[in-house]
Amino acid sequence: MRSYWKWFVHLVRRCPIQERRNLLAQFGLTGDVAHQIVRSLSGGQRNRACLARVAADQANFLVLDEPMNHLDLWARDSLERCLKQFDGTILFVSHDRYFLNRVVDHLLVVEANRFRIIEGNYDTYLNLIQAATNEEVQSYKAAEQAMGKPRQI
Repeated sequence: MRSYWKWFVHLVRRCPIQERRNLLAQFGLTGDVAHQIVRSLSGGQRNRACLARVAADQANFLVLDEPMNHLDLWARDSLERCLKQFDGTILFVSHDRYFLNRVVDHLLVVEANRFRIIEGNYDTYLNLIQAATNEEVQSYKAAEQAMGKPRQI
């Protein structure tokens, strides 16, 4: 079984050794951890190792499913910084509202029978929903007053 370092070196032979070490360090894989066998790494370390590999591949499109799972606070912060600096498109699923607010600048919202693209983060989306709800309530009240049947809603 190869250590992560050997696998990583094989993957990114075009990079100088110090650049490889710096890339691994950006994801918190330093010292002896970089030389451990991949299956001996924790879940968070494996996630970081995979992200370092993606960064080394210079990908321009990422698909991530719940990327914050199994990450400690340091790794979460590191991932957020890396994703903000990523010069490509990221499609991910996350239930972590804090993460969404810190990383995204567009949302693809899946609703019944349609998709909506929101320019902004999760708070922007919530504000749009609240504004639409307030508008619907005002419209409903105006319609009731026009019919002469005010009801409490």
